[in-house]
Amino acid sequence: MSLLDKATIITTPTAHSDGVLHSIKGGSVADFDVVRGSAATRVNAEGLIEDVRILSGELVTNGDFANGSTGWTLSSQFSIGTNNAIYDNSASGTLIQNFNWQFGKKYKITFDIGDFATNHRFDIYSGASFIRTSTIESKTSYTIYFNGDGGTILRFRGLTAGSFSVENISVKEVTEDTDIPRIDYTDGTASILLEPQTTNLITHSEDFSQWTAGSDLALSNNFLAPDGTSTAYKVSRTGAATPYLTENIGLTSTTTRSIYARTISGTGTATLLNHNSNTNNIFTLTEQWQRFEINSTASSSGLTTFYAADFRGSGTLTEYLIWGANATNDQDYATSYIPTSGVIATRLADSVTGAGDATTFNDSEGVLYAEIASLADTTSFEVVSLSDGSTSDIVGFVYRNTTNEFTAVVKSGGSTSMSKTITLADATDFMKVAISYKLNEFKFYVNGVLEFTDTLGNTPIGLNTLQLSDGNGTSNKFTGKVKSIITFDTALTDAELECLTTI
Repeated sequence: MSLLDKATIITTPTAHSDGVLHSIKGGSVADFDVVRGSAATRVNAEGLIEDVRILSGELVTNGDFANGSTGWTLSSQFSIGTNNAIYDNSASGTLIQNFNWQFGKKYKITFDIGDFATNHRFDIYSGASFIRTSTIESKTSYTIYFNGDGGTILRFRGLTAGSFSVENISVKEVTEDTDIPRIDYTDGTASILLEPQTTNLITHSEDFSQWTAGSDLALSNNFLAPDGTSTAYKVSRTGAATPYLTENIGLTSTTTRSIYARTISGTGTATLLNHNSNTNNIFTLTEQWQRFEINSTASSSGLTTFYAADFRGSGTLTEYLIWGANATNDQDYATSYIPTSGVIATRLADSVTGAGDATTFNDSEGVLYAEIASLADTTSFEVVSLSDGSTSDIVGFVYRNTTNEFTAVVKSGGSTSMSKTITLADATDFMKVAISYKLNEFKFYVNGVLEFTDTLGNTPIGLNTLQLSDGNGTSNKFTGKVKSIITFDTALTDAELECLTTI
């Protein structure tokens, strides 16, 4: 028997649906309830930023052209190649499929532009309105969100002389399910992402044409962005007097600002997120997209100007790409990206609660295990708990409101049976922690090391719920990342606890 065969609940970043985080062991009673009530983004397994709202099945027929021209009507300027449609003419050729763009529905359109001979313009049309007109400057992937307008076709049309190919055409309906758990791959591995409510005060987080550009700065668009769409902008210095791009927003004296940026080619430095009180805003850019962040305290008059780009500093670059501006008064660290398009936007807090019942857990003995990381060095208490639905009988992990302090605690009938506080090197680092509880035998393990033993105390009574919060499910909610949470209904040996928690 393996160690995990003894577990009663195993929760990892795997199966989920709207409003539910499914545990991989323990049955449906072991599933967590998930509530957020708003859109939210994550970094997916491919490293792209995406909205987590559910997509329908594929709505396009033969979008990869594996079956030749099946489903498509081609003008003479288009031909079918190997898994693509090829345009090669100066006339206004079209590639058309019958389609039903329903009013009130939102669609996600993706496709790739392949081989091309020269810069070329094309458009996409629904039969009722234009979906997008773009200039091809390189092989690229496009992602477009489109609100149904009652049109009856999906049309690609070449507009200028030249040649290009269209590949991997996909259309899916976006349903507005707002309680989808977020499985995030920011560090390259999967974890469940839980964040507090946050508001992006930038009104146009991607459309930098709506910002104020100095007379010595040039803007151009349609560059591949971190979300896979062609929404990134190139900013270029054209002079010395006013080479900057700004938006005025309502920030308080302390603000967190962030933006994605990369070079056109090579490596260089740039001044980003500037303000006259900053000294930490010279960043090194590479050909890979990176998110750059500043937490600033401004003068007493407040900080109202967000500089997306500023060439007045000592940076070496004269042009680079930018995307995804974020500015918030809510947290002193950058949470996940919140897109905006004309007004500020708020992502509500993630809440994950309520796995298990009285038959799942053992009051007499057991183990609570978690592999977790905080989002920041917290200024409030944040808890992962196994309890009776209150804070009187509980087995719990607590990120404290003091720098990098972390506590393991067991209470029975309101009396503390075990409590041990340690100081972490960095609360944002993942760690594996376990509490084993049994009458007069309590153990606390961290990353394979026994941190504390207590040989006097009672076990909790009436254990019936596993929460990412205090036992009551409402206070001191955990915000951070979770790779796994596991419960056992028996105490484990020292060798088993060491094995379970070793990094």
